[in-house]
Amino acid sequence: MKKLTLSFIVALVGSVSLFAQDAAGDIDYEKARQLFERQKSGQTLTADERAYVARAMASKGGLNPEPYAYESAFAARWLIQRQVKGDGELAEAKSPLLLWGPYLWADGTKGRKLDSLVWERSDFGSDGVHPGESGREKVSKLLLNFLTNDPLAKSWFAK
Repeated sequence: MKKLTLSFIVALVGSVSLFAQDAAGDIDYEKARQLFERQKSGQTLTADERAYVARAMASKGGLNPEPYAYESAFAARWLIQRQVKGDGELAEAKSPLLLWGPYLWADGTKGRKLDSLVWERSDFGSDGVHPGESGREKVSKLLLNFLTNDPLAKSWFAK
């Protein structure tokens, strides 16, 4: 039986205006390489953004409200693009294959047109950032849907 390892990387650095650029640099090859070295079986890494966090409580330890979660999708995109363009630090021998995972962000209760995903206040814990029980259930369903329907992911996940 093959061991399935899914890894997610999230970073928070810099100011809002530079967040995506800084995060792309912060989460890039070094952390991917560390994961790759630690778990040779985990040769695919999904880069994902965070769920909507407009209700983040900045007073509780400096947690990051929007637009950090929204901007994190750009960091993931740029990181994947670097590998596609042949960045030596993200080469196959040094780093896992970087793929886009399920898209978790939606504009709160306004939702999104693609699939009507909405994030209610009750989907988050007391800090307004980390998913509560219903939020974890939503993320789990999005992840399972991605793994069973994405052409590349289902080729190894659904075996």
